[in-house]
Amino acid sequence: MFGNILDTIPGCLVIGAKFSGFESLSMTLIIGMFLGGIPEAAASATMLRRAGYNARTIFLLWSTVLLAGVAAAIAGRLAISGSATEAVLAQAVAGGAILALVTHAMIPEALHKGGSGIVLPVVGGFLLALYLSLLETALVL
Repeated sequence: MFGNILDTIPGCLVIGAKFSGFESLSMTLIIGMFLGGIPEAAASATMLRRAGYNARTIFLLWSTVLLAGVAAAIAGRLAISGSATEAVLAQAVAGGAILALVTHAMIPEALHKGGSGIVLPVVGGFLLALYLSLLETALVL
C-alpha cells in the first residue's frame, strides 16, 4: 500500500502540472499508471485478504491511494503548472517510481512464475510505451 502511494504521488503531480484541459492530459502516463496499478492492486488485495483483512478494510486502504493521487494532482496543478523545470523533475521522478515498482515487485514475481518467457513481453511493453510517447509527442507538435 505504502509503495503504491509513493508510486501514485509523482505520476499524479505530473498529471496535475500538465492539466490545462482534458486534451492536455498525457494518455501515455495515464495508461502507464493504470496498467501498472491494476496488477499491483490485485496482488496487494490478494495478500491483504490472505492476511485476514476484510473487503471493507481493503477498499478503505485503496481509497487512501486514490485520495493521495487526487491531492497530488491538485498540488501539481497549483504548485508546478507554471514551472517547466519542476514539471520535468516531477515527470522524471514519476518515471523512476514506475520503473522502481516494476523492477522491485513485478519482474521478480513474473520471473518466478513465468521464467525467462517474460523477457520478450517486458521488452515489448517498454517498446510500446516508447511508441505511445513518441506518437503523443508527434500529435502535440
